[in-house]
Amino acid sequence: MDMDVFIGEYDGEPEVMRGFSSLLDYSTEDTLETILFEIPTRQPWEVVAYLPFGGWNECPVPSEMAAICKYWYEAYGAIPTVITHDFLEMRLPQPVPVDKALEVAKGHYAFTPDRVDQETETNTLSEVAASTAVSTGWFFWWD
Repeated sequence: MDMDVFIGEYDGEPEVMRGFSSLLDYSTEDTLETILFEIPTRQPWEVVAYLPFGGWNECPVPSEMAAICKYWYEAYGAIPTVITHDFLEMRLPQPVPVDKALEVAKGHYAFTPDRVDQETETNTLSEVAASTAVSTGWFFWWD
């Protein structure tokens, strides 16, 4: 893989994510039936360890997911907010600083390659980096 091509240069309008998009029916824009849970954790990143989520296809097992969520919480204030059968969304208090955006995009790709391979127009890390620099929501999907 040519890393320069994979990182790429994205000069388009970045996608601004604010969260909760996985709760929408994409064909109608209606909110899907939703169940809210109160999970008794001391730290918000621990919530992923309490739910039966992960360990299929390329989705990390719960212990790995908890470690990743802990890192992103400590580094950027990211907290898990939505977990469905194949989506995880996180909210941040503010977008990632521009000088950290490529590093975060690499982490997103390691967490779920589909974040770049299937959820971008250009299939580049720079497109994900541009989005993280303007977004207070992160979106991950595994099939």
